[in-house]
Amino acid sequence: MQTLTRRQLGLGGAAALAAAASSTLLQPAGGTTMRLGLGAMKPTNLRIGAILPTSPWDAELPRRLVAGLREALAAPGWLSTEIVERDVEGGIIGIQQAGSELLAEDVDVLLAVTNPLAADRVVIDASDAAVPLLVSTFGAMTARGLGRPEVPAVVHGLHMADAGAALGAWTVRHNGPRVGVLARDREAMFDLLSEFGRGVTSAGGTLVTVEVVHEVGQVADALDRMHAAGIDTLHLEVGGVDAPTYLDVVTSSSVAGLPRTAGPSAGDPGATSCASWGSGQDPAHQLGVETGSLLAAAVRRGRGRMAPMAGLSFTTERGTVSIDPRTGVSSGPVFLGGSADVVAVPPGAHGSLVQPVTGVLSEYGCF
Repeated sequence: MQTLTRRQLGLGGAAALAAAASSTLLQPAGGTTMRLGLGAMKPTNLRIGAILPTSPWDAELPRRLVAGLREALAAPGWLSTEIVERDVEGGIIGIQQAGSELLAEDVDVLLAVTNPLAADRVVIDASDAAVPLLVSTFGAMTARGLGRPEVPAVVHGLHMADAGAALGAWTVRHNGPRVGVLARDREAMFDLLSEFGRGVTSAGGTLVTVEVVHEVGQVADALDRMHAAGIDTLHLEVGGVDAPTYLDVVTSSSVAGLPRTAGPSAGDPGATSCASWGSGQDPAHQLGVETGSLLAAAVRRGRGRMAPMAGLSFTTERGTVSIDPRTGVSSGPVFLGGSADVVAVPPGAHGSLVQPVTGVLSEYGCF
């Protein structure tokens, strides 16, 4: 008798049963093929391999994300899931190793919670194993497609870079065309500054000065230079536990009276921000919920199997999120902080860039 695994079939859960029905596994004596309807296969089983890089700033971030993932996957009722987790501390090499281990676990879909650039090596391994790959990210790097056109890889995130571009354009329209940026070196590693700048120039504004600081002691002098340059508005890209220290210097500086915008991680109550999550919401939990909703939508689309995710649209708390059928990159609404006002993202090369704007290969978790 022929023995088939989900991995050999290139299918998952209920789809494996459907394929087996046409083999000798589910053929009754006498040679008559037993036909199984979708209703006979409930609950549908989905085995997920999850690559979970640790965050150097938030040790509990992967756990909160997985909690959101489980919450969304439990919602349909008909979907039974198993999540095989691999925590990663070794950057890109560790991510690839974890991917190889999970693919050997006969998973139906591989989930890499990481910067898309760090997933490039996983794309090939997943393609060779005929296992769909979903890269789930906060989106601090410029969105881009992964791998080759024939590889079923999809990138979904919280669109932080998109939110930065939208905020840049909003800043010029509401606060003035001469914009100054103060960023800590950690935030400058990502594409947040370049995308904010893209938004500024798209609305006819100018980045008059960009100051990148390494420590709080450099902030006062940087702000004085900005004041001398005659900026209309100040944008901040700082975050983490020491962000309040930076804000204290800003609010007592020569530019304290200017309107401010800030990235959502700055926690600046006096600044306008833009993000895909609301005030007081945990972005890690939201990313997990949206990731689970996307996987459930793919199984629903395949009537019990993991269908291709490219081209899907699915409903989230922030509205409809869509996966571009050409690039495999998601897009969704972003909002002004503390409001339900959707802010338009300036047109750009969304999902089609080969390299990030900054050229940085970041190993910092799922950013």
